[in-house]
Amino acid sequence: MVLPLLFLEATEQDLIEKYAVLKENKYYKELLETGIPVIGTWDDHDFGMNDGGEDVSIKEKSKEHILKFLDVPKDAEQFQHDGIYASYEYGPPGQKIKFILLDVRYFRKSDDVLGPAQWAWLENQLNNSDAQLNFIVSGSQVIGVDAFYRETWDVQSLEKLYSLIAQSKASGIMLLTGDVHYSEILKNDCRKFNYPIYEFTSSGMTHSVENIPFVSTLATNTYSRWSLIGQTGKNFGTIEVSWDSEEPLVSIQSRTPETGAILFQRQFLLRDVQYNATRERHNEAACFRDEDLGIFGWKKIPKPITTSFFLSSFAAIFVLVIYRLFFKKPNKPVQKDD
Repeated sequence: MVLPLLFLEATEQDLIEKYAVLKENKYYKELLETGIPVIGTWDDHDFGMNDGGEDVSIKEKSKEHILKFLDVPKDAEQFQHDGIYASYEYGPPGQKIKFILLDVRYFRKSDDVLGPAQWAWLENQLNNSDAQLNFIVSGSQVIGVDAFYRETWDVQSLEKLYSLIAQSKASGIMLLTGDVHYSEILKNDCRKFNYPIYEFTSSGMTHSVENIPFVSTLATNTYSRWSLIGQTGKNFGTIEVSWDSEEPLVSIQSRTPETGAILFQRQFLLRDVQYNATRERHNEAACFRDEDLGIFGWKKIPKPITTSFFLSSFAAIFVLVIYRLFFKKPNKPVQKDD
């Protein structure tokens, strides 16, 4: 980054150096030594460019280095196609959890997050899943499309995702996201779905918006209308499933990196998010609201235009402050004749 709001594309050497530092991190090494599987996808800054998409020039090299960092074996599905999307399953029948890792960067355009091949793959993953919980992982937020300054899915892609979810009849679909440098739980219980869809956002462990003037206030005062709860401090997320209890319970928890203490949590019964063809749904809420197409109630103005207006205004104020502090010469005092 070169000055606030001005980002440059990373070089391959930048990626090599950053991944090398993290790979040698004491705590990351300890995690790997436990034998716990480490899987992952990327968002914009891992990809190589802030809010970057299909036109990022180093995306092939970026793919090479993130898969090397994650120790993905050469025969894995990520090496069989463009992008790094993949799926993983854990647990025995009846207690199966599936992670569907999306690539929301490699193919991203203004009106399509995933690209044709990945959409077809996602549809197949959902339609053929027998897991009790299906976690769809996206680097950037999904449900919070109405939050004006965040980068989220475009409305066309979100409509398509919601249709795939509704048509698939898969159980326990939940969204796991990051990017925004704070933690949040969102919920969409619209009429399309057989059960509520939750989104759990967790970011980040080393940086957050809490101590950034203006940004922290902006974040907490512009939470999505779909938001249940959130907090702006450093955090990481955990999800616990109590399979052994009479009624399996799912707990979504945001925790502090320093002690692991729970900052907030939400719980729901596993049966409440299982597909049930006989379930009666009385919720007639729309999956989108008029406000999703704009910000501050400016419904007829596309979100990119209003966001650009805000960022341009902020940049102008920043330049003015720098000028006044470092370049403007102080006025000489005027001496009056006695």
